[in-house]
Amino acid sequence: MWDRSTFEQHSVAVETASLLPALCWQPNGRHIFTAQKTSKGSESQCHQKVLLYERNGLAHGGFDLLPGSGDVAALRWSPDSELLAVLLSPESEASSSWTLQVWHRSNWHWYLKQERRYDVAASASRCNLAVLVR
Repeated sequence: MWDRSTFEQHSVAVETASLLPALCWQPNGRHIFTAQKTSKGSESQCHQKVLLYERNGLAHGGFDLLPGSGDVAALRWSPDSELLAVLLSPESEASSSWTLQVWHRSNWHWYLKQERRYDVAASASRCNLAVLVR
C-alpha cells in the first residue's frame, strides 16, 4: 500500500493465492474487497470467497459465496457503503445466465439480501452487464 500524497510505500499485504480480477473500494474508504476462487481435489469442488482488506493491506475477514455459482465478474458498493453487489458469470459456456447477488453486513456477519438471475445472449459483453451493478 502506498501513501496518497507522498507515494511512499507504507505497508505490504500478505500474499493471497487464487485471486480473481474483481476489486472494489468501499465508498467510505475503509476497506478493499476482492474475490478468491480455490478448488479442493477436483474442479467440481470450487469454493469462492469475497475477501476484505483494510487500507493498510491486512486481511480482515470476508464471506463465502454460495456453492454452484460462476466466477465473480464484478464487485460494486452502494454509495452509502451499506450494500455490496456481486456479479457472477455463467457457470458454464452452455449457460447464459448471469447472477447478481446483493449482500448486507451487520455486526460483521454477511447476509444475502437478494439474488437475481439474468439471461443474456452469448454475444453480450460483461461490460454491458456490469451496468446492472451500478
